[in-house]
Amino acid sequence: MGYKIFYRKTLRNINYFGCDTYSNIQPTMGDKREKVRSFVRDLLPEGPYGEQEYRSKVHAKILLLDNVPKSTSFMKANLQRVIREASQKQLMSNRKGKSRNLYNLPETSKTFTLFKPLNTHWNTYARTLLNDLKLKKAVSIVDLTGCLIQVLRGRCPAYVGVSGIVIKNTKNALTVITDQNTTIMIIKKGTVVGFRMGEHEVFRRL
Repeated sequence: MGYKIFYRKTLRNINYFGCDTYSNIQPTMGDKREKVRSFVRDLLPEGPYGEQEYRSKVHAKILLLDNVPKSTSFMKANLQRVIREASQKQLMSNRKGKSRNLYNLPETSKTFTLFKPLNTHWNTYARTLLNDLKLKKAVSIVDLTGCLIQVLRGRCPAYVGVSGIVIKNTKNALTVITDQNTTIMIIKKGTVVGFRMGEHEVFRRL
């Protein structure tokens, strides 16, 4: 009963100091929101970046707590909506892509000079790969798109000795463009190509 007596005395003291009811000293919803707002802003960086983060990610947003059960009806409905939207999206098949000529370059783009920057980027990529892996492993996994290769051995004798930049790499063939602006498709099976990887002259069986 002691806490009830203390509570009554507290109410009398509040009325004495000019407060009509106990509810007058209770924080309003606006006060609570302002405290939360100031607390969150203290956690964010100062300046316009912090204000932008607050307005884009916190202000007027619904924030889910970490301990929200995963089996709530809200999350189930949200998951079903995501699955439904994903099922409605139709991906283009490989056959449709070929029929619309998406995989072929226009004739005006089949120039050796146009693909030189691609080869420059490939050389940077190859050197980065060599920094992380041993040479034998790097040669076996490196992507040849953009690489300047030379055919050392192949089923078609006419292509042996051909060199050019790889502009297309598919499952069964490589398409290279030579310095004569000629594109050649080389069948991978039974073909060995040589190329320069960093400071090393290497070869690889396709």
